[in-house]
Amino acid sequence: MGPLFSRKMISSLSKTTVAAFGAGSAAPLINTFGRRFLSTEEVPPSPELEACEKELATVKGELLRAIADQRNAVQRHREALDAARADGAIRVLKSVLEVADNLERAAAAVPPQVAKGKKVPAKAARQFVDGVTSTDRQMHALLEKNGVKKIESLGRLLDPHLHMGLSSMTVPGKEDGEIIAVIADGYTMGTKDGDKLLRAATVVVNKAE
Repeated sequence: MGPLFSRKMISSLSKTTVAAFGAGSAAPLINTFGRRFLSTEEVPPSPELEACEKELATVKGELLRAIADQRNAVQRHREALDAARADGAIRVLKSVLEVADNLERAAAAVPPQVAKGKKVPAKAARQFVDGVTSTDRQMHALLEKNGVKKIESLGRLLDPHLHMGLSSMTVPGKEDGEIIAVIADGYTMGTKDGDKLLRAATVVVNKAE
């Protein structure tokens, strides 16, 4: 088996090594390199080369540990983010359950005369209406607490980004495209990047003749 590198290549590499390390420091490396690759005989590594190999192994180990630490930190961050999302969802759902409890109580408070088609006493009717109204206020307070706002639609002009026109009809004295009825309210939610549409309002718009 012949030498791995030509003398011309060794000379070029020697000049580069001297320029990088200086003549004094480069000489042992050049001699060892030249003997190893110009000769077909096995040449034992020099102390300088062994030191470089040890330092390379140390740096490689530190780099691998740094990569592993980074991956572990990313995983911990994801787990913490998932836990925070779960906690936030739990808090919201607990509040929703309170509203559900009040709705259940309101349903239970429906006067029995209603089911029988009989006239309801004024006091019972008033209590029922108050209970439903109170639950409605509680629900909207919960939504606002979590950054959810109802879109004001009635009397406004149709905005395709906020409203979905279900039908149209002509009403004298109203502008073309003016919302004259709301079938289902729309909602937006405030975020750090601005308001995001949760649901477009379903509306009826005026169509001018």
